[in-house]
Amino acid sequence: MTEIAHLHRRPFPGSFSIERLFKGIRLKLSDHGVHVNELVAPRFSKGIVSRIQNIQWAKTLRADVFHVTGDIHYVTLGMTAEKTVLTIHDLEMLTRSKGLRRKLLKTFWFDLPLNRVAAVTVISEATKEKLLSLVDLDPTIVRVIPNFVDPRFEFVCYPSLDAPPRILLLGTKANKNLERTIQALQNIDCNIDIVGRLSDHQRQLLVECGNTFKNHVGISDDELIGLYRNCCVVCFASTEEGFGLPIIEAQATGRPVVTSNCSSMPEVAGTGAILVDPHDVDSISVGIQKALSDRECRQQLIHNGLKNCKRFQLESVAAQYADLYQFVVAQNAK
Repeated sequence: MTEIAHLHRRPFPGSFSIERLFKGIRLKLSDHGVHVNELVAPRFSKGIVSRIQNIQWAKTLRADVFHVTGDIHYVTLGMTAEKTVLTIHDLEMLTRSKGLRRKLLKTFWFDLPLNRVAAVTVISEATKEKLLSLVDLDPTIVRVIPNFVDPRFEFVCYPSLDAPPRILLLGTKANKNLERTIQALQNIDCNIDIVGRLSDHQRQLLVECGNTFKNHVGISDDELIGLYRNCCVVCFASTEEGFGLPIIEAQATGRPVVTSNCSSMPEVAGTGAILVDPHDVDSISVGIQKALSDRECRQQLIHNGLKNCKRFQLESVAAQYADLYQFVVAQNAK
C-alpha cells in the first residue's frame, strides 16, 4: 500500500487552522483508498536550534509521499525532493518583513525549500501569482488546490433585525485589518463579536467605538459555528489573504459577507460578497451598512453565496490531493 505522510508543525496554543483543514482532508482521502499518517514536528518552530531539530527529525521519516502541510516549509531540507509536496497557504509573513528578516525568510522558507520538492500546492490563484512573482520557480509544479468549507457549516435562516445587529469579525493579526474595521463600525449601532486575542490597543479602540463587544479566544468549532449562525453580517476586510476561509464559512451559513477587493478575496467570494477597499474606513462602513439596510441586496448576497461555496466542497478538494499523490508516486516509478 502507498504510504502518504502529512507533516504538521507543532501548533502554538490557538493556532490549529492548518491542522483542522488537513484533518478533514484525511478523513475524505480514505474514501479514495488513500491512507495518510499524521506526523507532528517534535519542536515548536521557534529559534534556530528547534528548527534544525525539526529538519533532523524529517530526515528519519519513511514514506512514498511526504506532504509538508504548511508553516514549517524548511523541513523539506531534510527530505527526498522527488517524494515531497509542500503546501503554501500565503506569503503574508514574507511581504510584511523587511531587511535581514525578509532575506532569511525568503531563503529558508521559500527559495531553498522550493528547490527540494516535486510539487507545490497553493490555495488560490492569487497566491500562485504572487508566489511566482517573488520566487524563481517552475510554474508547472504548482497546483491550485483550494481550502474546503467544513460540512458542519450549514444554512440557517437569517436572524431578526429587531435588536441591534451582530457583526462577526474574525482574526486580530495585522493583516486582518481590525483597527480600520472597528473605526468603520463607530457610527453603526451594533453588537460586535471578535474571534482572536485582542491587543490592548485594539481593545481600547473597541471601547472608544461605543458598541457592545465580546472577544472569543480558544473557542471550539461548535462555538465558532454558533457565532456565524447568530450574526447578521460577517465583515472580513483583510489586507492580504492566501484564501479567506471565513468568506465561504459565512456563505455556507447563509450570511452576507463584506470583504476586500484585493488579494485572493474576490476570487474566493465570487458574487456572494460586497467588496470594499480595506484601506478606506468609509468604504468598509458603507459596505456593512448596505448589507444591513438593503434587504434586496442582502437576499441576493445570501443566494449567490450559497451557490458560490459549492465550489469548495470537501469531496472535490480531497480528490485533487489524491490525484496529486498518485502523480508523485507515478513519477518516482519511472
